Amino acid sequence: MLLRLKLTNFRKVRSDVMEFTPGINCIRGANEISKTTRIEAIAYALFGSKALRTTLEQTVTWGEDVKSLMVDLELTSGGIDYVFSRSKAGAEVIKGNTVFITGQNEVSTFAATLIGADQSIASNLMFSGQGNIRGALEEGPKALSSLIEDLAGFTVFDDILERAQEKLALGSPALLEERLKGAESTLAAATESLPVKPDDEAYQASVTAIANKMAEIESGIPELKRVADAAAEKFSAASQEFNANNVLVADIERAAAQVVQCEGQAAGFRANADKVAPDVEGLKAQLLESEQWDARHAAYQLFLQLNHSVERFEGTITEFILHKDKVSGEFKRNCDKLVEIDNAINAALRRRINHDKCDKCGQDVTHLTHVVETNVTVDAEVLKLKADRAVVSGEIDMLSPLMAELDAWQAAENQDARILAKLGGYVNIDNNSVPARVSWIGSDPGTAGPDTRAYRTALETAQAEVRVIEQAKAKLELVLGQLADAKQKHADLKAKLDAYTGPSAEDILRLQGEKNDAALAVTVADGNIIIARRELADLTTAHEAGVRMWNLAQARVSDAEKTIASTKADLESLSFNNALVKKLRAIRPIVANQVWNSVLTSVSVMFSQMRGEESWVTKDKGGFCVNGQAVESLSGSTLDILGVALRVALMKTFMPECSLLVLDEPAQGCDQVRTEALLGFIAASGIGQTVLITHEDVSESVADNLIEI
Repeated sequence: MLLRLKLTNFRKVRSDVMEFTPGINCIRGANEISKTTRIEAIAYALFGSKALRTTLEQTVTWGEDVKSLMVDLELTSGGIDYVFSRSKAGAEVIKGNTVFITGQNEVSTFAATLIGADQSIASNLMFSGQGNIRGALEEGPKALSSLIEDLAGFTVFDDILERAQEKLALGSPALLEERLKGAESTLAAATESLPVKPDDEAYQASVTAIANKMAEIESGIPELKRVADAAAEKFSAASQEFNANNVLVADIERAAAQVVQCEGQAAGFRANADKVAPDVEGLKAQLLESEQWDARHAAYQLFLQLNHSVERFEGTITEFILHKDKVSGEFKRNCDKLVEIDNAINAALRRRINHDKCDKCGQDVTHLTHVVETNVTVDAEVLKLKADRAVVSGEIDMLSPLMAELDAWQAAENQDARILAKLGGYVNIDNNSVPARVSWIGSDPGTAGPDTRAYRTALETAQAEVRVIEQAKAKLELVLGQLADAKQKHADLKAKLDAYTGPSAEDILRLQGEKNDAALAVTVADGNIIIARRELADLTTAHEAGVRMWNLAQARVSDAEKTIASTKADLESLSFNNALVKKLRAIRPIVANQVWNSVLTSVSVMFSQMRGEESWVTKDKGGFCVNGQAVESLSGSTLDILGVALRVALMKTFMPECSLLVLDEPAQGCDQVRTEALLGFIAASGIGQTVLITHEDVSESVADNLIEI
């Protein structure tokens, strides 16, 4: 059953998705809107480019790369969903989200197995346009006979006959056959005048027997239909239960595969999980001891950088800071005082009159009293200030070396402090001097120590190995849990399968056979009614003609029979091999007639239902006839419904497992009344899914799924 069709760059359709349902799916739309394209795409998805009307290069949407053409067809069969994907790049079938089959030919072969028909048969019966079947009817029985004989496998008769002629020694029967032909021609001419002497009593008895037979058949049809419905319902219920059990079998296989997978993983993880872990703690202790030597050695090198031989300030750092602050303060005060004295000297010198003449009048002023007094006063003041300056400068000169020494001690203290911050635990510190006196604790570590790099590399290798072992143990524990779950699931499914008491495959086949036999019994009964009516009419016609012709040709018949008897006696002398070949040749038309009788009986019943009147379909050398009239005399609408009846009959005869019928404009020549009759027949035909392409509105009344394009 079709579920979903997705097209990409397929003819005029660039992108489209179409959903299908059970029953009649009516695809309706205006002309040239790509309705038939959908049917062609379905056939392409199943059977590949052989099902296309043109090459892929001519099928892809105009202007697009042929590699972009893609068709995805989702369908269900036997309770399992499949997705057929096909393009120029390749083809595949997806089952349960897993690629099931790949390859253009492989996918086509699987499609033929799935629907019970190869591409040739499917094209003729499932996907063929209505005009193709109708054309075969109009061409005559030869074209349709070829189709039916291919479906029925008649080539086996041709193969047997060909092998017999190759392997057996045969003589030429030409002369005897010519003699028999002449005798049969004479008999044929004689029997045209007198077939058989009519028997009125036998005729009446036959009429009564046929009437009784028809009554008996008609009375039994309701019971046959009831039995057929019951058999179909019983088969459907058993199939559902059997298919569910088949799904359980597949689940058991998957669970068993999961158990095997988990066991394999567990074996792989156990190889590492069972390893003995290296002594990481011991390696850590060795590395720590080695690293401690490295640290002590590095600390000793720093210790050597301390100021060991410098003179020191004797006292604590606090005393040193107080002393330095005192000296620094005194030094600063003297520096400030020196600046103050220099400023005073400069100010006094600016008051001294150093020029000889007045700036205004130009007279000599050196002898003036106020000039002399001012200069004497200034010189005395400057002299005193310079004496004070000499005292202050002496103080500064005395303090400068002390300040330099204090700064040197401070610098040495700061330098040693940065080093001592890294030597905690390795030295003793005497803080009663600045810089502090430092002594090494213990002995000189020397220059040669253990190989720390080798210890570190060994530890890293051991830690990596431990991580691998621990990860393997964790993964092993996880996989063992999954293994236990998988085994439990497998056991539960196995127990469920063991508890299954439903129908077996033989039961399903038996029930299917009962269903088919019951359905065939109904069809045969309906056909027998039609045959009996025709038999009655033929019997009456033959009896009346026989009475008229009997007296005119009795003598000719007697002579012809004697001639035929003599000729047949001669033919009996032919070899066994010739007789065997003749029998082989005789089998084929007998079987062909049986197939034709079966097909045309079903066609007649279906055609009569759609036409609304009893219509007996037969064939002769001239073509097909309906109630004795050639099909060429029928109207276009009558040929349409006859073509539908023929397609359905062929499908039910040669593809009984297929539940899909595709009809492309089946009622193109029908009026509304006949279209309704045709659609009603399709709805009641028992076919699980029909895809109907049309552009008229009548189909909407019977459609289970109306798809507007």
